[in-house]
Amino acid sequence: MNNEEFAEIIRKHRQFVRREKGGKRADLRLTNLSGLSLKGAKLQGALLSGTDLSHMDLSGANLSRADLFGANLCDANLSNANLCGADLRGAKLRNANLSGADLSKTDMRPGSLMDAALKIARPQMTDEEKVKAKEIQKSISNTDLGDASLMSADMRAAEMCECDLSGANLNKANLESANLKKANLEKADMSDTNLSGVVLAEANLKAVNMRGAILHQTNMMHADLDGADIPASLDQLPNDKMDLFKDHSQWIISNGERGCRANLKHADLSNINLEGMNISGMGLEKTVLKNARLKNCKLLFCNLSGADLSHADLDGADLDGANLTGAVLKGATMKGATLRAVAISNASGKLTATTCATKLIDATLENVDLSGARLRGTHCTGAKVKGVKLAETLFEKCLLGDDLLDLAKEQGATIVPG
Repeated sequence: MNNEEFAEIIRKHRQFVRREKGGKRADLRLTNLSGLSLKGAKLQGALLSGTDLSHMDLSGANLSRADLFGANLCDANLSNANLCGADLRGAKLRNANLSGADLSKTDMRPGSLMDAALKIARPQMTDEEKVKAKEIQKSISNTDLGDASLMSADMRAAEMCECDLSGANLNKANLESANLKKANLEKADMSDTNLSGVVLAEANLKAVNMRGAILHQTNMMHADLDGADIPASLDQLPNDKMDLFKDHSQWIISNGERGCRANLKHADLSNINLEGMNISGMGLEKTVLKNARLKNCKLLFCNLSGADLSHADLDGADLDGANLTGAVLKGATMKGATLRAVAISNASGKLTATTCATKLIDATLENVDLSGARLRGTHCTGAKVKGVKLAETLFEKCLLGDDLLDLAKEQGATIVPG
């Protein structure tokens, strides 16, 4: 196929999509298009089974309902592409960029030999195409998304059983109601991902990072969770709080487009389990969080002023930019927690010179274990620090009161002056 023939196929497909006279569905099965650019192309419903689309620029392209059975999309740029309802069974997408893509209702189940024979066959195939078709039929197997970038991708209700997503980046992706039974997600990044109603039964979740993910009616029965970082499920929260936390999680994952920011000012959340969840930006002023389980919890920019966190577990928690002015943390454990100033972004998302410091001004830190914690640009003046533990704690450019400074020196904490 020469350039003129290819351009004619694309032109006629455009007419086909518009239902214009002379239009014809693009049939590019088994064609080698590797390395070409079809950025923003309108290819909805195109026949692309067995096609080599590797290293192509398909960013912003419309491939909804396209037949991509057994296609090679390795290293392709599919960012912000529309793949809604596409047939991706047995397709190879290793190391592809699918950030912001719409993969809702896609079919990514394993391809079968019988389907391959039907899908890839086309009239008047050349000898070369026949050889290639046989190769694809022999190798057809699970859909491969290993090491792919799927950040913020829309994958709602996608059929992905037995799909290979090992090492994939699914940060902030929406997988609500997707089927990932027996999928391979080893070492995948699923942080801040919406996993509501997702089936992960018998999946390989070894060393997966789910910190901050939404777990609501998520099925992980018989999944391999060895070394996985899994947050608390919304299902175990009190009924009157579950929807509120779910809406807040949606607000975070969608960058404010869905859900709503929660304000639990003055609420009693004693003994609540929020381990590994992302509740950044939540209003928790004067909230009671006694004995709360907040290990590895994301609390960035939370207003915790005047809150009661007595004996709470905050080990590994992220409190960057949080306001803990006047908070009571008596007997809390904060080993390995981070309490750092955060650079503020402007409307375009670029970082500015303005920072939001974590504030522990006038906080009660008596008998708190801050061993291994990292504090940078933190305001700690006026804090009550009797019995605080500071083994291997780092204070970098912090505003420390005299009592805390003396204890830090006495216990060998690292102090980097501003």
